[in-house]
Amino acid sequence: MDSRKISLLLPSAYRSRSLREAIEAALNSTDMPLEICVSIVNDDPESAIAVRDFPIVLDVRSVAEYGRGAVYAWNKLFQRSTGDIVALWADDLRPEHGWLTHALDALDKIGGHGLVGLNDLSSDGNEYAAHWLADRAFIENELGGVMYPPQYHGWWADREVTDIAKALGCYRWARRALVEHLNYSFGKSKFDRTYRDAAQHYDADRQTYIQRKANGFAHDWNDHESAAVLSAESETASPVAQNRRKHPKTSVD
Repeated sequence: MDSRKISLLLPSAYRSRSLREAIEAALNSTDMPLEICVSIVNDDPESAIAVRDFPIVLDVRSVAEYGRGAVYAWNKLFQRSTGDIVALWADDLRPEHGWLTHALDALDKIGGHGLVGLNDLSSDGNEYAAHWLADRAFIENELGGVMYPPQYHGWWADREVTDIAKALGCYRWARRALVEHLNYSFGKSKFDRTYRDAAQHYDADRQTYIQRKANGFAHDWNDHESAAVLSAESETASPVAQNRRKHPKTSVD
């Protein structure tokens, strides 16, 4: 079995059922141990109940932090994670069994250093990676130590990191690493509160991408912008989750 430690970064808000299903799906998609790092909002007790029986690394962010978007949450979870390989995840992803093996194989084909786009069955992974995994050294050295630049809220940043990886010759789309994206924009889910809150930032994030591309995607954020302060409510790291088929699908009303 591959000895590399794998971390999945999974921010969520106000979607307790989807969050539980996402964690179960991730656990049941591989026989490899996973460090699943989850972030929920402190005024969302249903999500806290939904995750309490899982062996996860739990972070609790404030409502104000939620307002800073998914990028802030991913960056905060990256600080909590300890994996050699880090995957950018979401509560509307449903992976097929074996996705991780295919993704790691793709990473190995580019020398074990770079960014691998996952096949979400909707977006074009040759163009950009909506969801991806990378080795920790790539994130630290090539992306400036963040999953996404903190100037973004939740959109278009995936194009930036893909552009960076392509320019460095270390991007690969793992077509067989299937992780279906049940996003509303693909007609696969309802346009709920979380999507609605994020959608209002689409145009601003697009402009951020255009401006940052023109400036060569500089690592020009300051320490305050990039710092995701760990909340006193954050739990200490839990052991990595072993699958062993102990997490059959369940429903949460």
